[in-house]
Amino acid sequence: MFKKVTLILLFLLLIVSPVMAFTPAQPVMSLSEIKPGMNGHVLTVIKGTEPDKLPVKILSVIPRKPVDLILVKFTGKYKLLQGMSGSPVYVNGKLIGAIRSGWENSDQSLALVIPIETMCETLNAHSANLLSNATVSGLKPDSLLPLGKSLGINISQGAALSSHNLTISNDKFKPGDAIAALLVWGDVELSTVGTVTATSTNEEFLAFGHEFLNRGQVNYPAAKVLIHETINTSAFPFKLATPLYINGVINQDREVAIAGRAGIFPPFIPVELRFKNLDTHKEKRYKFRVVADEFIGAKLIDGIYNGLITEAWGRKGQGTMSINLRIDGKNIPNGWTRQEIFYSDNNVVEIAFKDAMEIIHMYLTQPFSQTMPVSFTLTVEATQKLTGGANFAVGHQEMLGILLTSKLAPKLGNPGSKLGLVLDEISGFLEDGVGLDLAIKKAALKVDYYSKTIDTKIDSIKDVWSTYSKNLNELKNIPTSKERVIVSDKEWDVVDSCIKSCLNNDEIMSKLHPITPFGDPILSFNEDALFMDYIVIYKRKQCAVLRFKMKADNYSIDFNTKTFTLNDLKTTGKSVNLFMNSESGSFYHYNYARQMAVYSEILWYYAMKQYGISKENGWKLKANMLVVETIPNY
Repeated sequence: MFKKVTLILLFLLLIVSPVMAFTPAQPVMSLSEIKPGMNGHVLTVIKGTEPDKLPVKILSVIPRKPVDLILVKFTGKYKLLQGMSGSPVYVNGKLIGAIRSGWENSDQSLALVIPIETMCETLNAHSANLLSNATVSGLKPDSLLPLGKSLGINISQGAALSSHNLTISNDKFKPGDAIAALLVWGDVELSTVGTVTATSTNEEFLAFGHEFLNRGQVNYPAAKVLIHETINTSAFPFKLATPLYINGVINQDREVAIAGRAGIFPPFIPVELRFKNLDTHKEKRYKFRVVADEFIGAKLIDGIYNGLITEAWGRKGQGTMSINLRIDGKNIPNGWTRQEIFYSDNNVVEIAFKDAMEIIHMYLTQPFSQTMPVSFTLTVEATQKLTGGANFAVGHQEMLGILLTSKLAPKLGNPGSKLGLVLDEISGFLEDGVGLDLAIKKAALKVDYYSKTIDTKIDSIKDVWSTYSKNLNELKNIPTSKERVIVSDKEWDVVDSCIKSCLNNDEIMSKLHPITPFGDPILSFNEDALFMDYIVIYKRKQCAVLRFKMKADNYSIDFNTKTFTLNDLKTTGKSVNLFMNSESGSFYHYNYARQMAVYSEILWYYAMKQYGISKENGWKLKANMLVVETIPNY
């Protein structure tokens, strides 16, 4: 019920918020007065901070939905440039509109102009779903490809230089000024550069002639820009620019323009990264600021953190990372920290920040308390070595397990046993350049499969290999962020049976995905690896360290009932009824009771350290062993 009320209130707030009405202080010419053959000029900064006049000629008025456009031709030395979007176009001293777009790899003397009356009247127009361009400095653009995709923008390098610490100024904008919309600034900068189209008598401005992110009402800093030079490229020439200072706010990001006001300064989120390479003992520190937007703020922080750490470490691959996230804010008097250790034999950077980023996202979007002002500090220590750390640590590792939300790929046609091993070895020998017959013989000899009579088996192995290799290639062409695990058809049946058994058991699913009586999800985690060292003193003076480790299949934390629950998933190839058999059952044979006791001890101490819970303040620990049959087609 609470969630429904909150959503309705947010919806009403969005509906009743006014769209800025804009009246240019400059005289304007209506679209109906514009005729082909008219001469005019574009006002834009070519170098420095003062706008230049570039001559243009009206070629045509193009009827188009949702907005009509004006086709113009640059007739002087300078042509269309990236960063010229929003540049005002004047005819007979009157403003007719703003440069909106052009065409890559084409005649750069041609440009499309959006009429000024359209910009003023339709700031609330619907989206055209066009990709915008943004530039990054302090990072390689390739490291921000996922961020650009999630924001719906193209991120490139070269059209903006890092501004580091931007100051605040009361300087006003005027038509033709270069302007930057900032998302991130400081040691890393992510912004887009355009031109101011028009201003009003109360210091409001229009710019760009198109959207940036098309997010409607926004709160981006607006910065005055210095143009160093224009850079000619075969695709699209651009302005090399650096923001000078923040002198306003952008509060509208619509299809036809961005709009805002000078002299008003938006809030921001201070973010810091402290990185230490434990192998080289080198340390780096980065500070930057992010727009105070609860929805895209976390995406920006996530993208920048990942890019910075990859570049600071200078590598990708296996390793161990200690991650310490600290949150400081108005409603967190003493701050809040969370520390974890992550390790992977594949790509530790890829998995190390998922928890921290989820926490940042949840904090910024939660509706229960005021989130601003707030700051985030991430301290990272990295090593190429795979280690569980010392004393106590928790890490997330991508492991082969029962992925209840995953979908199995089709069977590959691997028969398993030694023939399956032969098939897996053939690829390696083929890569060495040998023929298929010889590759089969070498593979058979390696795994000791009919090595003396292999000649009689080659034809039948070829048939099996043909199907298996085809299926394997098709599987490799399917994009996935998960590590592929190749299994035999028999093993596939076992995994499939296990997943289906879990999905069809309401009791098991309710424990793996717990919810409150109101239907809200309870905080839970899957496949965490935990390590703890016990210091044991015996014979009064001798000391030993007992090192324990566990992989917690699933555990949940219910703050309402003060219950910490451990769920350990076991599989059995026999009937579940035999699992607890006192003579032959796995529970007694493998001392699972002892294992659960150790797991519970480790998890309880982790919970005490991580969440400050204890039996004294009413918390209790529960442990469940979930047993699943792996008998195929059961």
